[in-house]
Amino acid sequence: MALIAGLAMAQVQSANTVGFSDAASISGYNWVALDFTTIGQNSGTLGGIVLDDSVTGYENNVQILGTRGNTLVMYYWVTEDDEVEVDGVDGYYVGWVDGSDEPAGDVVLARGNSVLVSTKNANTTIRRSGEVQTNVVTVSSASGYNFVGNPYPINSTLGHITLDDSVTGYENNVQYLGPKGNTLVMYYWVTEDDEVEVDGVDGYYVGWVDGGDEPAGDVTLAAGEGVLVSTKGSGTAITISPNL
Repeated sequence: MALIAGLAMAQVQSANTVGFSDAASISGYNWVALDFTTIGQNSGTLGGIVLDDSVTGYENNVQILGTRGNTLVMYYWVTEDDEVEVDGVDGYYVGWVDGSDEPAGDVVLARGNSVLVSTKNANTTIRRSGEVQTNVVTVSSASGYNFVGNPYPINSTLGHITLDDSVTGYENNVQYLGPKGNTLVMYYWVTEDDEVEVDGVDGYYVGWVDGGDEPAGDVTLAAGEGVLVSTKGSGTAITISPNL
């Protein structure tokens, strides 16, 4: 799933590099990691993700998911045709709202995490914007599903996501998800105790492998692409580094 259609950047006061990145959606679930932050901060907001779709009736939404893949909270994209009135806004509101039609653009999105953007139509432009960050991101896992992703506006690889967990038996994995929430492909985190031998590597291999124990660290992780990391234990450090 190619989540980057182009990147436009500008230099602001030589201190902050800001820009935007556009992606063409599929009809259904789009797994999106915010690859920009609010200027001057180390986190982003839901308002950093916008849609160009004029579909009315609250049919485009964004979902923040829990450790079992359950929806914790849902926000809706509204257009002028939805006729939502907000205090302090002239005319009808365009943007994200909660279930009570209250603006939700300031909902904080932590770096490294991803959300599910559901669009009715394919080829809806999903634009992410803000400040570009290049520092390493560490997410402390919950036991179960952790929706993370590439928080940088450049393509990367799966090898730039690592785990500090020494759990053996292929019990930690990463899943690339499809438009219906289905698993397209799964890779496994192996440690030295799993005794995987790889050509050209001295000792036992540590990293991601496919179902045939072939190294998977060079699998593409597109800019702003979200994935599901499943960990057996909580408190596992999921470290995401930039592809610089």
